[in-house]
Amino acid sequence: MKGQGPIGNAGIVGAAHQLVGAAPHFALAVTLIGNLFPNPAGLGRWIAQAKSGPAAIASGIGKGIGQARPGVDNITQNPLWILKPASSGPALLSPGQDQSSAQNKNEQPRPVKRLSPIETIRKHMQRLGYSIDESKSRPDMIVSNYSDAKKGKVTIVIVYDRRKEVVGFYVYNFGNVDKAVDAGALNKYLLNANDEIIIGGLFVDKEGDIGYKYVSAVSQLSIASFEAIYVTMAGVALERRAQIRRLIDTGKTEEGQGDNDTRVKRAGSQH
Repeated sequence: MKGQGPIGNAGIVGAAHQLVGAAPHFALAVTLIGNLFPNPAGLGRWIAQAKSGPAAIASGIGKGIGQARPGVDNITQNPLWILKPASSGPALLSPGQDQSSAQNKNEQPRPVKRLSPIETIRKHMQRLGYSIDESKSRPDMIVSNYSDAKKGKVTIVIVYDRRKEVVGFYVYNFGNVDKAVDAGALNKYLLNANDEIIIGGLFVDKEGDIGYKYVSAVSQLSIASFEAIYVTMAGVALERRAQIRRLIDTGKTEEGQGDNDTRVKRAGSQH
């Protein structure tokens, strides 16, 4: 105010008494002197008088008020609680906030569940629109039926080998070598076919059944590589199956035609 000097400590205490008298139902009256006068010495503390004693003062501590110490009013000699502002360090939290912070600190991030290779393949097949026979599939194996309007249907079995970390693609239903009319011609055909097939190869299992397989490392089986393997194997199986079955039954790969290498060899040896 114009014409008046800085307000002294006695004036501040008097203002605090007026505040307490005007609001008798409040437990604590606080005078913020930082905005009232430019005296640097006055900026270092707040002065308040508590009607209900230390408990009321303590209730304010922890909410940003600061620390309290007992004192005496220089004018009335009444006891005072002098509050010092909170330090510039980390803000004090209420009990509820402190507990919530501790819980958040102790909570560990939940690990992201990683799909198994067979689950990843299942996702690939669903995205590509390939069929899955759930009645025959298992957690480590997928059975899929691929159909071609002209050549028919072929079943591809996909198996995950956890120990070797590989995925195997298998096709059966070609026939059995023990039923072949000309076993030599059949074996020769299988060997020659493996030289021509770009993915996987034909094989004979311990029971004599002819199969077609390809094995891929899990790390190399992206959705693009899976699609290429799946489609190529289906095409090879549909093309070779008819020839192998005819060769088993008649000893010839095509109607009226025997094994090409055998015919050439016989033709060259006849003199």
